[in-house]
Amino acid sequence: GLESNCELKVNEILFATMHNAMSTAEDSFVYPNHQFKMEKALAAGYRGFLLDVCDCGDAVNMNLQFCHSVCFSGKKSPSKLFEYLVKFLTSNRGEVIILEFQMNSNPNRFPDVIINGLYDLMKNVDGFADMIYIHPVDSGASQWPTMGELVDTNKRLILFQHNGPDCSIEGSCPKAIHNFHDHVMETTFEFDSASDLMDYSKSCSIK
Repeated sequence: GLESNCELKVNEILFATMHNAMSTAEDSFVYPNHQFKMEKALAAGYRGFLLDVCDCGDAVNMNLQFCHSVCFSGKKSPSKLFEYLVKFLTSNRGEVIILEFQMNSNPNRFPDVIINGLYDLMKNVDGFADMIYIHPVDSGASQWPTMGELVDTNKRLILFQHNGPDCSIEGSCPKAIHNFHDHVMETTFEFDSASDLMDYSKSCSIK
């Protein structure tokens, strides 16, 4: 990244972010959100990615995939994506990536089983878990590290989740995955026109 960002804290940086990043025409999704796959978005400069986690298994076997709510509309392998992210970060030593997981429910398994299963996939990818930043419990916004500190310590992956278990409860989540809404506020995201988007009194209002 830019050297001018090194002294800024993570929460002072605007990350170009891709919503439903797994849902692309190139990955053969039905009614995709995007034409080009996430790997190309990385090359184009996107550093934040929102991914839906689905359990596409049966009552016996869990099969975690990135999908857009339903498995038959398209799937992307978490393991292969994590492997690609390790390669990207290894080749781009000054970059920091944020992943935000929407945890979709499955009647066959409790949410904590699914989110811990996702973390198991991360641990099985050589080098991935080693690069995850874990935010100290009860640390406020002022305690977020600078971009330079993340680069220097090689903790360049920041992970969040929503719709899953409450990760503030001890033992419910891996410590590497943080509650999204404990750290982030959402702005309005539905607009009728470009002019509404450019009206910052509307587009920057907190939901």
